[in-house]
Order: sequence, then structure tokens, then C-alpha cells
Amino acid sequence: MEIINIFAILMSPIIAIQVQKFLDRKKQNTERRSQIFKILMSTRRARLSVHHIDALNSIDIEFSEKRFTNVINAWKNYFDALCINETNDSVIQKRNDLYSALLFELAKSTGYEYFTLSDINRNYYYPKGLVDNDNDSLTIRQSITSIVKGEKPIKIKIEE
Repeated sequence: MEIINIFAILMSPIIAIQVQKFLDRKKQNTERRSQIFKILMSTRRARLSVHHIDALNSIDIEFSEKRFTNVINAWKNYFDALCINETNDSVIQKRNDLYSALLFELAKSTGYEYFTLSDINRNYYYPKGLVDNDNDSLTIRQSITSIVKGEKPIKIKIEE
């Protein structure tokens, strides 16, 4: 009996440390998954953001467990839609729908079950000034690209 008591006394701190490490890893995993969802929600109208793209690319890693099959399937469907080179209205709408479905699955799997598809699609703030700035930047980049490629001439007006 004494041997069992001595063994228990010696092993208790080791077991406690291992249990604490397990709980810490579980908490960190949960926090990383939650952070991905938060980033994707906060950047859902700024999908070219580096943070947005990094979060998308982290889904395969952070949601690799079998219990996240719905998230992985939603991510694969959205990814496939992103790989389509067309940009017509139906493709854009399909991407938006698949992105909303991905966010919905992420919300459910990270403990934010109260989010509906309607919340995901409409509850965001994206000020007109930022939209104008993004559109202007795109126009400038496209114009410079077409000039560099020789598709457009540079107009010069000489005044005396």
C-alpha cells in the first residue's frame, strides 16, 4: 500500500502538468479558430485584405479535425468558386453565397451560433469613402497596367 501512495505522490504533479498542457493546447486551438472567424467576419467586405486571405488559408490547418467537416466542405466549395476566372454577375453572386455559407459554418463551429445568414450578409460597415478609395486605386492600377503593356497611349498636352 505504501508503494502505491509513494507512486501516487510522485506521479500527481506530472499528471497535473500533462493535464494542464492538454487544456492549454485545447484553449489555444479554440482561440485560433475563433480568431479566423472574427477576421473573416470583420473583413467580409474587404476580401483582398492580407489578413482576410491569411485567415482563409488557415482554415485547412485549424479546422482539420473530423468534427469540422462542414467547415472544410464549405471552404472547398468557396475556394473552387474563387478559382473560376469568370467575373460575370452569376459567378460573383455564387461566390458571395458560398462565402456566406462558409462564414455560417465557421460561426456554428466556433460558438457563434446566433449568427444567421441574414446577419452575415447585411450587418457590416464599409464606408463610402473606403469604397471610393478602393475603386480609385483599382482604376489607377488598371490604367497604369494598360499603359505599361502598350494597350493605351499616354496623352500629353503641351501648353505655351
